[in-house]
Amino acid sequence: MDNVQGRLTKLVHISKRACDQLGILVRSIYSSIDEQTATVKQDKSAFTIADGLVQELLSELFEGKVKTIVGEEDDAQVRLDRRPMTVGSLCVPEQHERIIERSRRGMQELGRELEDGGYQDLTVFIDPIDGTREFSTKKGEQCSICIGFSDGGGQAVAGLVYRPIPEGGFLTTNGKISGFVEKLMGELKEERVSSGGAGNKMLMLLEGKGGMYIQDRGVSRWDTCAAQAVIEAYGGLLCRLDREVKAYSNLNGLLAVSKEGRERLGEVREAMRRVEEEEGPSYD
Repeated sequence: MDNVQGRLTKLVHISKRACDQLGILVRSIYSSIDEQTATVKQDKSAFTIADGLVQELLSELFEGKVKTIVGEEDDAQVRLDRRPMTVGSLCVPEQHERIIERSRRGMQELGRELEDGGYQDLTVFIDPIDGTREFSTKKGEQCSICIGFSDGGGQAVAGLVYRPIPEGGFLTTNGKISGFVEKLMGELKEERVSSGGAGNKMLMLLEGKGGMYIQDRGVSRWDTCAAQAVIEAYGGLLCRLDREVKAYSNLNGLLAVSKEGRERLGEVREAMRRVEEEEGPSYD
């Protein structure tokens, strides 16, 4: 790998790690988006606090490391050093403040890895939330964070398109499901996504084609061992249905989520508790 390719590869890898951190913030905002955190700009395009915050935090990451930063929301007036935090005319709800502070520290740490990287010939183009209208109307799986780099001649030389919000959906078997699973889907307000194969459903989680996979019937280790190793290597989880224990027998059922889905584990466990008051898992 030559020096130019090597430094661009490093730049994209750091951008990906930045998006991994910012994705937590984006998903937090998305889960509570309302008229207090979204508005319409003069050009009639949608704007949310996520647009301004992601633009600001990525700008902090790249400031002084590249020649020029060009972003869709360059004009957003973001104030993070006083309370309440504001993005333009919008106030940032207090519930997001700790995530923002953690994200800022993360950008500072990643920025140190870019020092002396020799990126002063590059311009970075940032679209913090590509698809803001979809983001603000609960179609977040259609949105992405776009970070592109061009050289001094204007040629695009590297980039990252990052989808922070995976598709929702409750992955189940193609066959009949138990009353427990049916009620749990309703409690979580998730749509059923039917598919065959335990391993295939784990891959669907990693591809962002489902939010969680819950099975309350017998599964075999030859169905799940390889998939468990893969999904956990990418930050996800596969464990017993009744509690977070990774070693399980065939009749314990299973709960599997991607790295992003782990953020909802508390919500899922609480929903399971409520459903079990009416109908418990099948475990057949």
